[in-house]
Amino acid sequence: MNLRRGTTLIELMVAMALLVVFITIAFSTFSSMAWQRATARQMLEIRGTLRTASESISEEVRLAGWPTYDGPVDNLNPYLVNPKENELSDSLTIVIPDASPSGKAHQVRYYIEGTAVGGWRLMREECQLKTDYDTTLDTTTMHVDPLTPYFKQIVHVYFALSGGRITTVMVARLQLQGRSRDVTVVGLTYVRNY
Repeated sequence: MNLRRGTTLIELMVAMALLVVFITIAFSTFSSMAWQRATARQMLEIRGTLRTASESISEEVRLAGWPTYDGPVDNLNPYLVNPKENELSDSLTIVIPDASPSGKAHQVRYYIEGTAVGGWRLMREECQLKTDYDTTLDTTTMHVDPLTPYFKQIVHVYFALSGGRITTVMVARLQLQGRSRDVTVVGLTYVRNY
């Protein structure tokens, strides 16, 4: 009898087909894990940046005050310029005292700046008041600083005042491989003298 050792062409084709199936499964699993890792990394980075910005805003709101204000009694918080009670706004404007020798209060405004092409960032605009008794701005002292770097993902920032609380909502949208995910950071600050 003539016995041959080796593999047949059919056995070789079956083995190669199984190898291709296993490689495809391994590659799709690896690419899915890589996408999830990249998404998680970007979400953490954006959430961290927005949370830092939210905490900076909260800290400054807690410092806000207008000790020399002599306005109407019904205005309990004259240093909260915008938004008004039970309103939603895309900017927050407050008045803070100044510890410098001039002692003049400053108006600080937070808002979103940018375009869809160049990206969006949260800005902080500060301008000294001409006197401590009104809201007239001395525009020669104005300076604007970014609170966040440019993000193509930032969608909106909202501020709301209700019952002595300023709620800050920052929403960003991630775009990875044609998929989108929303990242939301909410900050809550209790206002003094309310």
